[in-house]
Amino acid sequence: MVVELVPSAHLLIGNIDELLVADSLDRRIFGVTLMAHLVNKYRIPAAFAGVDLTLNLIETLLSCSANREHVNMFAALVPALKLLTVASPFHADAVKGMLKRARTMCLSRIALSRSHLWAEESKEKRLVKDIDSCLYGSRQ
Repeated sequence: MVVELVPSAHLLIGNIDELLVADSLDRRIFGVTLMAHLVNKYRIPAAFAGVDLTLNLIETLLSCSANREHVNMFAALVPALKLLTVASPFHADAVKGMLKRARTMCLSRIALSRSHLWAEESKEKRLVKDIDSCLYGSRQ
């Protein structure tokens, strides 16, 4: 990843907010993923402040209505969020809570689906499985 080529994280972490508030979903996903990798490599106060900002953004998006974009975003973010729980233990409970809320959002969308076939093959169902794997490991 690009983090290995970063000699100093301070500048990058200081400007992470530009990626997180972008209109593009891909940029937001990249910003969260980048922040997870940066805090994993550089465990400095500025990185943990960046994690706070990142988690606030995700929390805000979760509080909005659940739509397909949210499902796509969380499907891409599960690996980064899992990395955040390891890299920043003080944020682990907040991240796990967000994953549980995203899981509930997906289950609600599945319950409201018109087709059983759609529900079984949906991105929501795959996301629930990914979140379960992240939260509970091989228990499920």
